[in-house]
Amino acid sequence: MKTLTCDVLVIGAGPAGLSASYSASCKGLDVIVVEKNKRIGQPVKTSALTWNEVVKEWVFDKSSIADYIDKIILNYSPKKSEVVLNFDKVVGATLNYSVFLEQLANKTTDAGARLFLSSSFKKPFKVNGCICGGEVNLNGNDTLIKAKITIDASGPNAVLARQTSDYLGNKYELGVGLEYEMENITNFPQGAVGFYVGADVVPVGYGWVFSSGAKRARIGVCTVYNTKENIRSFSIRECLDNFLSPKSLIYNVIKNAKLVEEHGGNYALASPLEKPYGAGYLVVGDAASHASAMLGEGIRYALEFGKYAAITSFDAILQGDVSENALASYDYSCKGYLGEKFCVAQDLLKPATNLYWEVVVKNLARLKRDDKLNLVLDYFKTNLDYKKAHFCFPEFSKYLGR
Repeated sequence: MKTLTCDVLVIGAGPAGLSASYSASCKGLDVIVVEKNKRIGQPVKTSALTWNEVVKEWVFDKSSIADYIDKIILNYSPKKSEVVLNFDKVVGATLNYSVFLEQLANKTTDAGARLFLSSSFKKPFKVNGCICGGEVNLNGNDTLIKAKITIDASGPNAVLARQTSDYLGNKYELGVGLEYEMENITNFPQGAVGFYVGADVVPVGYGWVFSSGAKRARIGVCTVYNTKENIRSFSIRECLDNFLSPKSLIYNVIKNAKLVEEHGGNYALASPLEKPYGAGYLVVGDAASHASAMLGEGIRYALEFGKYAAITSFDAILQGDVSENALASYDYSCKGYLGEKFCVAQDLLKPATNLYWEVVVKNLARLKRDDKLNLVLDYFKTNLDYKKAHFCFPEFSKYLGR
């Protein structure tokens, strides 16, 4: 078996893996990235809605931007209530996801990383209980890659983490989404993202219309399986067909539209992995359940925590100590960034689905009237602490931890 060596082995070339690889390479570490797909960013598994923080730090070329977002619409169909939030400034963007990742991958290889496509991780290589790389099918050839630190950024499959004792018993609900990228969109404002909620739209989830350019949008639905709620058996495609049907409240938007692409994927919805590290390895992105429970957004956290993984790797390798204790600082950095935010998001989702959305729409309309759009944006960005959450949604105080 052929053997390669490096400082850091990164599994997966999505946002988390490329962020970790790019950041580690910029620090002078020798990095190998393995990606199971034959093209970066393909197939597309996300709507790629993100916020200004990501655009400012990670978008290297405007061709990565499909559309800038300055409006958010929330429609609760059972009560036919809608709140339109015009921020009068850009608050985020929908990304051309594959272009964005290709550009980040180019930056990564320019910084010195070795990137291998069509290459899958098989099993970890251990020395005295420490993970020191792994066996990889590298372009069809079994290869042992020896690394000082291995970073699992393989998405919900968590191909390394699931082979460690720390992952066992990590239970999570499964978020599943399906969308169509469509052109010839009518009666929907460019620069807007719309969320359509209520059990008649989709059980335990929401539908959306995200502007992705002039007369173009991404239209889809997502739902959550393995929930405590009793819902009939259904498929995600059935939900999307219903959302696009003539009886749908968005039919005037899509009645003349043409399909361009189909995107779909799944992601873990749970508390972040309790211990996303161990001797010789770190876990980042969807592999560690680093995604917002509120809207399922993961790109922002993947990029940020990938950077933290690189910093932790650099410090540990510099000190010559890749033990579990030495890598624990990664988890401290992630939790410091999150603060209370993820706990608040999970608490807010405890009420029954229709009750939750009815209260949310009512209170977002109140906050709009009171000129508190900053709090509205904090809600959508999963940036509420407990004090803000009590103020925004007093009806949910009994569900909130503090």
